[in-house]
Amino acid sequence: MEVDLRFSLRDVCALAGVSHQSIRMYEKWDVLPKIAQEGNGYRYYHYPDLQRVIFLRYYASLGVPIKASAALINGASTKELQSVMKNYEQELQKKILFEQAALECVRRQTAFLEEINDCRERCWVEYRPAMYRLRCSDEGRMSNDPEAVRLMKEWAGLFPVVLFSGVSETDDMDRPDQLVSPGYAIYAEHAALLSGTESPYIDYYPSVRSVRAILRIGSQARDFCSMGEFVLRFIREKGLRPCGQIVSVSIANKALTSACAGDPSDYVCCWTPVE
Repeated sequence: MEVDLRFSLRDVCALAGVSHQSIRMYEKWDVLPKIAQEGNGYRYYHYPDLQRVIFLRYYASLGVPIKASAALINGASTKELQSVMKNYEQELQKKILFEQAALECVRRQTAFLEEINDCRERCWVEYRPAMYRLRCSDEGRMSNDPEAVRLMKEWAGLFPVVLFSGVSETDDMDRPDQLVSPGYAIYAEHAALLSGTESPYIDYYPSVRSVRAILRIGSQARDFCSMGEFVLRFIREKGLRPCGQIVSVSIANKALTSACAGDPSDYVCCWTPVE
């Protein structure tokens, strides 16, 4: 004997994980048929109604709008359903890539912060990580080209994977008039998150042998050179020679440290290519 299961509004909400207000909204928008009251004054839903609500909740979790969901649960072809699933799969993969990249960047940032107190005015030779970098200025002026502005918005939307970055305009740290150009950097292994890297505004910095240091930009810093004097001393003592643009990424702004408790300072991790 076939038994017609009946569900109260409370049952449907509990089984589908939705609120009473959601059910009312589905009915108002004709996504669900309006259930008439029975003789006892109660409204009962049947198994097909419950299935509709469950799949509405399912498609909502995929980001499918309510109206489009209504079409999917009321006669969509299997090809249409497959297309929705493929689109969601792609979106999920993007989210997973972003979350993985963000986790890695947060771990690197944490490691940099741990070094601020312990490694102040210390430096060592290592290979700088490969990076793509978006130039936000040209000859000391912010770029207002529409393509550059579009890229800035795209990169800024990828924080915390994208890092604020400065690059020196010259290889010579002894020059007092040295400028630092602002921009955004992303580690090369995370470039898949970008729409593309072929642009005159995007530079690629390969992994190169560099002197790495954490620079403190305090209130007494005169210029970029004054902050990196200890780096220059290290380079000279080791018999090395700077041979490329100096790349840095911001790791803290106006942070208090035990060494400089009275002077909140900005901190950057800086790589100076050497040979």
